[in-house]
Amino acid sequence: MTLGLKNDLTRNALTDEWKDRGAKEGTEFAILTSTIHEGTFEISIQHHRKHKLLPTRANLRDHMTHLELALTSLSEATAITLHQDRDSQGFSELKEDAIEAGEAGKEAREGIERRIGRSVVSSQNHLEKTKRQEQKRIERQQ
Repeated sequence: MTLGLKNDLTRNALTDEWKDRGAKEGTEFAILTSTIHEGTFEISIQHHRKHKLLPTRANLRDHMTHLELALTSLSEATAITLHQDRDSQGFSELKEDAIEAGEAGKEAREGIERRIGRSVVSSQNHLEKTKRQEQKRIERQQ
């Protein structure tokens, strides 16, 4: 199973938890998502997208490195565990868990960054790779 697929499964499990525990889709889901992301990476989703030079409509997760995806999954899995262990109900309790999950993700990220000697947040995206693949496809057709 690919990392992206595992990440999608974790994300789906998280949003299912939020629905079951009383969070409203839309604004509340967005706030919870942002809380976890900003806690983990210390950068907003919008700034992360800009750092990668992504178009506004691009899905950030599709352009994350393996480490960025792994930390996202770790933080979201932590949120799921906190929700279940505490039987959190309603937006305010879910947000407290999201804050703590982001803090746990941040601790993991900082540990990795100390070991690798650089930031995990990368400007690397898959737009150039996609362009190169398309160019190769066109060249083969000619």
